[in-house]
Amino acid sequence: MKILGEDQKKSLVYNGIDMMDAGYFIYRAEGDEEILYANKALIELYECDGIEDFMELTKGSFMGMVYSEDLDRVKDSIKQQISTGKKIDKVIYRIKTKNKKIKYIEDFGALYTDPDEGLLFGVTIFPGTSELVKPDIDDKIKEKLKNESEDATITIKNHFTGLNVEDKVVLSSISASYNSIHVIDIEEDRYKEIRATELLHNYVGSEGIVSEMFPKIMSIACSSDYLDDMMKFVDMSTLQDRLADTNFIDIDFLGVIKGWTKASFFVTKRNEHNRAVKVLFVTKTLDI
Repeated sequence: MKILGEDQKKSLVYNGIDMMDAGYFIYRAEGDEEILYANKALIELYECDGIEDFMELTKGSFMGMVYSEDLDRVKDSIKQQISTGKKIDKVIYRIKTKNKKIKYIEDFGALYTDPDEGLLFGVTIFPGTSELVKPDIDDKIKEKLKNESEDATITIKNHFTGLNVEDKVVLSSISASYNSIHVIDIEEDRYKEIRATELLHNYVGSEGIVSEMFPKIMSIACSSDYLDDMMKFVDMSTLQDRLADTNFIDIDFLGVIKGWTKASFFVTKRNEHNRAVKVLFVTKTLDI
């Protein structure tokens, strides 16, 4: 058997890693978490043109690879797993590519000490789906999700106040069929909550600016494969045109927590030019 020299071994290993379909990278486990190596599959996953492009996008740091809203959770998860003595940590998070696409990935990191570089993480990542995120939700969130129907009812009661009797009867009769109901004033770019789970209520509040709320909630609630279509569906700048000849439009999408979900707009008021000015935005879990 031919005995390979150290340089030959390294060359074989790196060539093999670059041929992998899975992404692989190495970064420092301490300090600024500097990225030392990234293979071709990882660079392609981030839709970059090369290693220089990738390093510019991520600022050369693991912290720059993780979608900003997931960063604290990811760092806490890694620290917790390492502190328990695990040699390999597993964490699921979102990334944002150069082309602004949001993707879910599954990350397996091995902590080791290199004699020259010190403490390092060697990480293999695989493209995932939003369904992978579920096991990574902490126990408190899981408990809230179990009690979601009860939480939603509490929120509904709070937001029925101030409505006339007729409106209360109508909203009460339809609310049980939907996970969430929001009244939207298209021209004012404002929304008011009628029904929502406690999680949704705490995240976006009972009222606010529609054009700020939808991107915020869709980025965490919608599977990456359906995010582009959902952002087009909730685009306020085109909604009146899409509702010009109908009082109802809907779309099905894969949600992160609830799975398959139907989102709908119902026209509740039109102006003198027959343009929709107020709508209900509702979501409903589908039994698939």
